[in-house]
Amino acid sequence: MARSTIGIFLVRGFDTALSFLVAILLANRFGAGAQLDAFFMARRATVGMTELVKQLVQQLAMPSIALSIDRGQRPSWRTLPRPVLWVIGAMLLVPLVAILFPAPIIGLFAPGFAGERLAIGSTILAILIPLLPIAVLSALLLTYLAARGVFFFGESARAFQRLLLILFLFFLVPPFAILAVGWTMLGAGLVSLSLLAGGALVMHRRLANLETPDEPAAPVKASPRGRIGSALAMFAFFQVTVMIDFAFATQLPTGTVAAMEYGTRLVSLLPGLVTASLTTVLYPKIVRMMASEDRAAAAGALGKMLRGTLFLQLPFSIALAMAAPAVVAVLFGHGGFDEAAQAETALVTSAYSIAAIFLMPGNIALNAIFSDAHRSPLVHILFLCTSGLALRFVAVWAVVPQYGLIGLSLAVIGATIFTSILCLIVCKHRFPDFRLRRSLGESLGALACAGVAALAGWGAAQIFPTPQGVFLWIADGIVIGGAVILAYALSALAIRQQEMMTLVVAARPLLKRIGFA
Repeated sequence: MARSTIGIFLVRGFDTALSFLVAILLANRFGAGAQLDAFFMARRATVGMTELVKQLVQQLAMPSIALSIDRGQRPSWRTLPRPVLWVIGAMLLVPLVAILFPAPIIGLFAPGFAGERLAIGSTILAILIPLLPIAVLSALLLTYLAARGVFFFGESARAFQRLLLILFLFFLVPPFAILAVGWTMLGAGLVSLSLLAGGALVMHRRLANLETPDEPAAPVKASPRGRIGSALAMFAFFQVTVMIDFAFATQLPTGTVAAMEYGTRLVSLLPGLVTASLTTVLYPKIVRMMASEDRAAAAGALGKMLRGTLFLQLPFSIALAMAAPAVVAVLFGHGGFDEAAQAETALVTSAYSIAAIFLMPGNIALNAIFSDAHRSPLVHILFLCTSGLALRFVAVWAVVPQYGLIGLSLAVIGATIFTSILCLIVCKHRFPDFRLRRSLGESLGALACAGVAALAGWGAAQIFPTPQGVFLWIADGIVIGGAVILAYALSALAIRQQEMMTLVVAARPLLKRIGFA
């Protein structure tokens, strides 16, 4: 598991670096104007949904595919329940119909768009919509590979897709306009799907005769209808949450959408990378675990997951929140991205980094409820999703008209905190063996370390109070981030925080091997 996690982390790290190179090139070529606003909203409505589409397909397909492999069967389309097949079929066909109506769709995502931004956004949206059915097919292949314990092909194919776009931006822009960027993304998506299909076929032939696990999982007891409805509700929840933030952003001055796009992407760099890598490896195991009859063990694993995720995410989120001005200045402080755009992007980055601290506990609780094989998750998932969306909308609606982007940032943090608290309360109600108070109490040490780290980051920021030039900005970011990470680690060691000591024990064999212990 550790080897797979590290491999995914490295490939995703490379892919993340490529994604930010794409962002830098787009900012440099087009600046923060109408073209980039329109492009980002169209991409948010399509490419932004592809990860959620893949999540939905994997959530629906993984229980059937994983348990089929455990029973020694060769998975095929017949492995999936008929209701799941209907949903996947609809996800393949509906986007193709939507190509005929791009303007109403872009209007839904960006109600503040009109004139040039609406026209450009509609055209780019029609070009990018086929990426959604491509994502569905890719997700089925990824689900099969993940159930087999193979993770490399999917991550590599996505990185290759981004590499093609970078080559286009380097050599063919500005001769071609923003529409050509959309066509390049579509072509790269088709190439990536072809590579993934070829890799999956090779793995299928190699692994078809492998032995099945010694302890096959128990059959899933939740009804397909309950699972499908829950997965669709979670899909709508995550997508509409993003739509709410960006919809209100379109009503703010031109360039705000670009700042939101770059800020949220920066947040995925540190907090999201580690968590996503672990989630990719652990999800098939979670599905099998939640099919077990040992409810106490499942609840105990849930508590450890909550504490471990919070412990890992705190230092990265705080480091990025405090170093946001330096990171934005280094990555985007050139070309058409002026100081005002940089300041807005840094604000969004800091706010979403803080929100990410509270986002993961809620998401883990939500996924635990969904994966429960012993009761239908539909009622609890619907309650949490509707409540979360209501909290988000009311919070953003109440402050954005008066306080603008600052109000939006604060609303995101507040709504995320309350939604996560609600998810944990419902999770405790569903799993009586889940010791919520104990988990929260054991997390107080990590929060105290985070406070010390934040103070260290603030002190480090005083070394370069007004950096001038890219090299000073780089030094400022390194000093702040390093101070936060170091202070967090030393504080955790000083109080012998549980997760930190687990990491130390796990690292001892490696340290002995290289002569440091």
